[in-house]
Amino acid sequence: MLPVALLLVLVFLMAQLHSFGRVFLVIAVVPLGLIGIVLALLAVRRPLGFVAILGILALVGMIARNAVILIDQIETERAQGREIWDSVVEATVSRFRPIMLTAISTVLGMIPIAPTAFWGPMAFAIMGGGAQNEPSTLPRTITATRAMSAPTIATITMSR
Repeated sequence: MLPVALLLVLVFLMAQLHSFGRVFLVIAVVPLGLIGIVLALLAVRRPLGFVAILGILALVGMIARNAVILIDQIETERAQGREIWDSVVEATVSRFRPIMLTAISTVLGMIPIAPTAFWGPMAFAIMGGGAQNEPSTLPRTITATRAMSAPTIATITMSR
């Protein structure tokens, strides 16, 4: 069942982003949230059980959504005729506050259920991954988008 779910996620991302490169960008940003999850669960000595895995799945969706929002905004700016760097800066300026406020509210919203025995691991997984990943998602997505948009050697030699 998991391969079918992953295939569906990739199909939906491809339908929304219209590019294999952009889908790869989103997929590349997602696993880096595991660092914060592991550190948070180790720090509070909570198990990586079923409920924590539910938190990881929720966090993966949040990280992917933020990357899609930023990439889509960059492409919107580029469609308006801006250069790549100007598009990246403008998209980052316009989307930074909504992305960060969503991440902060999610992390703070988990505080009431964090001390509970059942939901605690999920809360700490979301809080740790969100606190570590969301501030660093923007620079990673921006850097990767800029790198993917840089002219290649083949493009430079063909244009001469």
